[in-house]
Amino acid sequence: MKSIIKLDLDDISYYKLMKIIDKIKQYSSFKEIDVKSSPRLDGYHVRIKTFWKLKDIVIFKYRLEFGDDTKRLCKDMLTDNPKIRDVLYNEKIKYVNNQEFVFKEVDMFKYVKKTPESEWQKIPKGSIKNYKQELLQ
Repeated sequence: MKSIIKLDLDDISYYKLMKIIDKIKQYSSFKEIDVKSSPRLDGYHVRIKTFWKLKDIVIFKYRLEFGDDTKRLCKDMLTDNPKIRDVLYNEKIKYVNNQEFVFKEVDMFKYVKKTPESEWQKIPKGSIKNYKQELLQ
């Protein structure tokens, strides 16, 4: 089973996000970088898929290096149960005057590569659904 590294990047600019993405793209062990705006549009959620399984300590190292939310990272390092570790919520619910508002992640773009040696290919927001369908065929 391959690993997924999940980053919660709060209160950063798009420029800073792209610097982090450039750093991520330098590693040959990663095969997919999926970028979404966070539900409240105050940051970004980045999911990185790997070509092979990584140990937890290596995942923590990458999360720290790429600027993951430090409170979330510390909590996950102290948690023994992997099912409640590294959680990113794809929607948030807020109540205002007894009215429910649901905020969801928004797809931005994705980078993929087929092999560790191949070049990264950028898939724009509108094409992500088409790309997923192509993979299923």
